[in-house]
Amino acid sequence: GAWLTTEALRRTLRALDGFETSATLARLVGGYLKETEDAGRLAQSAREAAREQGRGFLVPILADAARSGDTEAANLFVGAAGWLAAQVRAALRRLSFPAESSLVVARAGGLWEVGPLLIDPFERVLRRWHPEATVIAPDGSPLVGSLRLAQSLLASR
Repeated sequence: GAWLTTEALRRTLRALDGFETSATLARLVGGYLKETEDAGRLAQSAREAAREQGRGFLVPILADAARSGDTEAANLFVGAAGWLAAQVRAALRRLSFPAESSLVVARAGGLWEVGPLLIDPFERVLRRWHPEATVIAPDGSPLVGSLRLAQSLLASR
């Protein structure tokens, strides 16, 4: 969520500075932050919104725009999916996880609630690197999963 918000803000600031033609995003982000012309004031409003609402504060409006057919907003979710898949790939490398083994990845966290905007491109990218990967919705919170794992480890002693 933070990556999506940051990237939308970067593109909006570049548009306000005349470096990009990001009209839809600039209008959406500027309208949300009530600042459509001054990059400095928009950045300050964004910092305040992040403090008050969390670092992913733009995700709902970006998701609405993407669902309404805005290509630039939809592409932001594709980019976020790529970053998330890259994080899984990095974890697998650090854990020396064999590429040919089966892999189950649980989607944990609130960002996944945007649904297919994020899930579909995430699965496509992940399967390029790990064709046998299965992506599932979690069966409970990460805390519940940790407790289940601890319980099974204790039971096996």
